[in-house]
Amino acid sequence: MAQLLYFVEGVSTLNKESAAKYGLGYALSDGCAHGAVNGKGPGGAPGVCACKSGEQLGYYPDKQTWLRIPRESGPGVFVGRWNDMPPTPQELERPKKLAGWPVRLLDGQDWIAATAYQWHEIPDEETIKWSHALPAHAEIDASGAWTRGRVYRDYERLWHIAKTHFDLLVGDDSGGDIELSAADSRDLAAEVLGVNYRVSKWECALLGLFDDPPTKAVEILRATVGLPAIEAWQKKRTRSAPGALSGSDGERA
Repeated sequence: MAQLLYFVEGVSTLNKESAAKYGLGYALSDGCAHGAVNGKGPGGAPGVCACKSGEQLGYYPDKQTWLRIPRESGPGVFVGRWNDMPPTPQELERPKKLAGWPVRLLDGQDWIAATAYQWHEIPDEETIKWSHALPAHAEIDASGAWTRGRVYRDYERLWHIAKTHFDLLVGDDSGGDIELSAADSRDLAAEVLGVNYRVSKWECALLGLFDDPPTKAVEILRATVGLPAIEAWQKKRTRSAPGALSGSDGERA
């Protein structure tokens, strides 16, 4: 089983709790095996090498590639991989994944980009309508009726990213211009992948998942709003008058 490796300089032990202190909680919250490296690590200092399980621990510069994860303060932190055995999406999956759309990235693998929008065809109205795909709390409104409440905290950021991209595609209700740079697109796409996988922008860079221009990142962002479903519906209607997109009335994130 291939794994990503992590190295923290100047410490002698690491566990799931302390990993968060060094900004690695997203990667090692499901498990954290570690081993001390008394000689030089990827940054030239001793420390601890860690991964999700107890296999493949150690620093072997001729067989591995490492990338420093910038931090404002504290010890140096690095993410690494074995050159001949990069991890697959399946090996980086979180225990609980959200439904989404497959996007084939530059490693040749399909990664599931979680979607925040579900689309439903309304044949009688010749339109397609969206509803929320993310789990949320049930709340009671002023009249005492049950209603959809706030998205679970773990998915609030995904909803914000998806809604921002939706506004970018169909028009921002606030009337303001929304623009995404290539770097912003990749940053946001990495966050989306992080919902279903133990990755951040640093792991995405180390694994060589994105391109320039950011075609793959944009594909991921389009998947968050369910654009593949919209395109499939539009394809069915190419010989008829174009339909309209409509939202989910009375619901909020």
